[in-house]
Amino acid sequence: MFLAVFEAMKGYSGFDAASEAALREVHPRIAGRFPAIVDHFYREILRHPGTARVIEGPEQVEKLRGSLERWLAEVFLGPHDASYLEKRSRIGLTHVRIGLPQAYVFAAMSHIRCELVDAIVARTADDPGLRKRALDALSKILDLDLALIAGSYHEAEKYRDLVESAPDMIHQVNRKGRFISVNRTEQTRLGYPLEALLSMRLEDIVHEEDRQAVREHLGRVFTTGESRCEVRLVTAAGEAVHVEIRATGVRDPLTNEVIHTRAYVREIGERKRHEEALRRERDTAQRYLDVAGAIICVIGRDERFTLMNKRGCEVLGYREEELVGRPFLDIIPERHREEVLRVFRGLMAGDVEAFDRYENAVVTKLGEERTVAWRNTVLRDAAGEITATLSSGIDVTEHKRMERLIVERESLARLGEMAAVVAHEVKNPLAGIGGALQIIQGQIPAQSSGRAVVREILERLEALNNTVNDLLLFARPRLPRVAPVPFLTLIQDTAALLLQDPKMKGMEVESLGEDIVVPADAELLKPVFLNLLLNAAQALGGRGKVAVSVAQNGCLCRILIQDKGPGIPAAVRERIFEPFFSTKHRGTGLGLPIAKRIVEAHGGRIAVDCPPGGGTTVMIELPLPVGPGQGR
Repeated sequence: MFLAVFEAMKGYSGFDAASEAALREVHPRIAGRFPAIVDHFYREILRHPGTARVIEGPEQVEKLRGSLERWLAEVFLGPHDASYLEKRSRIGLTHVRIGLPQAYVFAAMSHIRCELVDAIVARTADDPGLRKRALDALSKILDLDLALIAGSYHEAEKYRDLVESAPDMIHQVNRKGRFISVNRTEQTRLGYPLEALLSMRLEDIVHEEDRQAVREHLGRVFTTGESRCEVRLVTAAGEAVHVEIRATGVRDPLTNEVIHTRAYVREIGERKRHEEALRRERDTAQRYLDVAGAIICVIGRDERFTLMNKRGCEVLGYREEELVGRPFLDIIPERHREEVLRVFRGLMAGDVEAFDRYENAVVTKLGEERTVAWRNTVLRDAAGEITATLSSGIDVTEHKRMERLIVERESLARLGEMAAVVAHEVKNPLAGIGGALQIIQGQIPAQSSGRAVVREILERLEALNNTVNDLLLFARPRLPRVAPVPFLTLIQDTAALLLQDPKMKGMEVESLGEDIVVPADAELLKPVFLNLLLNAAQALGGRGKVAVSVAQNGCLCRILIQDKGPGIPAAVRERIFEPFFSTKHRGTGLGLPIAKRIVEAHGGRIAVDCPPGGGTTVMIELPLPVGPGQGR
């Protein structure tokens, strides 16, 4: 109702400033009677079934008592302005929403009117003039209140007609979960008469498996003021109907507390059937993808995975949910990202030919690099626009490793043939030259500068002879002569040998761990460890500490040699096991390749890592004997 209409009604009824003054004047005399009036009012409310059904219990009665006492105070104290109009209109609408019949409202107002009249008459016996003014003003303001409430019911009738004729099911539920109104559409669809529904709770017509979801849904409405849920309602005939319930809270105009819900219920059975059909199709397609021996993945325009099959998860070591939604560049090594991104963007732009074969490394969850050969195509939407790439990949890591092994073995075979020639054509003459020079050296006077020249030549011949020996060892290493070797002792003996060199006076070798016994060839392995310790000492410039640890790791003996030097650049690290590759001025490039061959001849492996904090760590793992004690 508009304020102008309210003011016109006040003028028509004669409720003016004098009327407001009379009500304020009489208020102190009768305010003490308000609690008794409220008590009597609610006793009558609870005594009648038609009104008691809209009361939810003692807690609500207490709240309503407070609301009624505040209204009584406002009737007498005012001000009877726009705020009063707004509150009375909202209270009227609340009566409608909770389903309180209009006749009961009018009867309740009549009861309160009588109680207030009696109170005024009893408390103004000493002032007949005030009694007359107060009774006249009370009659006018209560008539205005009834007009406002009647207007609310009139407006609500229009709303009720819309609700009743709505194609969606609509209902209202109180804090106990009981229906307080249900429209005809819902009654017809579910097959329950209105009288039956008004005696039931919402969860009474919900499938038993969904009842907890409904309880949580109602809890959210009464807490936050809104909620939605998808459940199955059960009709009177026992049919389960899939529905979506969207509910909002209707609030008390005075306390702003949610007092009941208003919900719109829409059938979603057809949608559920489509979703189930799509789920079955997706599951079938997923099974096809999962049995495929290739990695299959889809990458969207946002450069994130939208699909990864089982094989892809196995290769990468991730769960599907860890990959879907993740940027695909996360699994690409930094050095390959620019090229891989170029190919992807070319595919999305249509500039790169689909199905062309590409190879690149990927990084697993554990940090291991694998090589994958990809074939790519694109996915398009109904308009023909490219929306994603579809890629199938084969993990060719082992294939590449075998190729390298074959090439390496072929190279070693050729190197072995060359080494035999070198041994015959170079080593024997070197020995003859060395012997002749030693004779010449003995004939040169001690004070002659020629002795120093011959000595330098002999040292160079010794270095050349060592290189030939390294070449022979690398090309044709002998088989290990296996015997029990206590490895911590072997490391300590090798370190002592290193520290005998005067150039290593500033070095310290710390050896820790257990003296694990490993079946190995100490004669072959001692030069390996000496070379590794020498590399570490040279990285430290001949001053510092090298830490060596020996420990059992399952069925392996693990030896770690660690230094805090500058580390090895990644580009160099990739090539350190290549024969003849060296960064040293006079290095042969055979030290680490020989070490690798000897370790692998023992059935072990060697790896080099440079942690982010700096330094270099060389790890050697050798197999332990199987059986009690395992080498201890």
